[in-house]
Amino acid sequence: SANRDLVAVGAPSDSNNAAVKTGSVSLLSRTNNGPESWTSITRVLGTDSAAGDQFGYAVGLNGDTLVVGAPAASVRNKSSGVAYVFTGVYGVPTQVAKLVPSDGANGDQFGQAVAIFGDTIVVGAYMSSGTGAAYIYRRDQSGAWALLKKLTPADGANADYFGMSVAISVGTMVIGSEANSPFNNKNRAGSVYVYDRNNGGTDNWGLTKKI
Repeated sequence: SANRDLVAVGAPSDSNNAAVKTGSVSLLSRTNNGPESWTSITRVLGTDSAAGDQFGYAVGLNGDTLVVGAPAASVRNKSSGVAYVFTGVYGVPTQVAKLVPSDGANGDQFGQAVAIFGDTIVVGAYMSSGTGAAYIYRRDQSGAWALLKKLTPADGANADYFGMSVAISVGTMVIGSEANSPFNNKNRAGSVYVYDRNNGGTDNWGLTKKI
């Protein structure tokens, strides 16, 4: 994920202190030596990451805030997943939140995909609720992150993998459903769901279109 002259690169199989596949994220800054010259400035780790968590499987960067998915972390249940939030990425990154879904179940893979824009974070959990799900978090004026909404597709079927990929910009959010069958058959060609922030009310994130 990139933001101006800063790039975040996840390494989910990185091993820290002999803990296999704990994972890490490297922040690289563009130098003055040309547009393609980048220098690693710091390495980011989860404060309580454990072996096998795959911290860095997904990364999102916006402004001075970084969100990192660790989909194999077993906090609520085995591989239910978590996401970490850091601020101050242009200086010393500081972990300010650990997002853990209260309904996280075995193998949900929360953190498989993450994205951030401004004060909104979306986290994909492609194995949640059968169809897959996307969780939306909002940052309040105190800087705390709280769950705003959990999205699941009304027309979704089991193992659609909704939330396999996510993206957000301004008032638009898109959620990939990799194995959805949009033509009422079993071809599992995949679909993309588009949501608008104020469709149905302020910060409602209502479905606008299915592509």
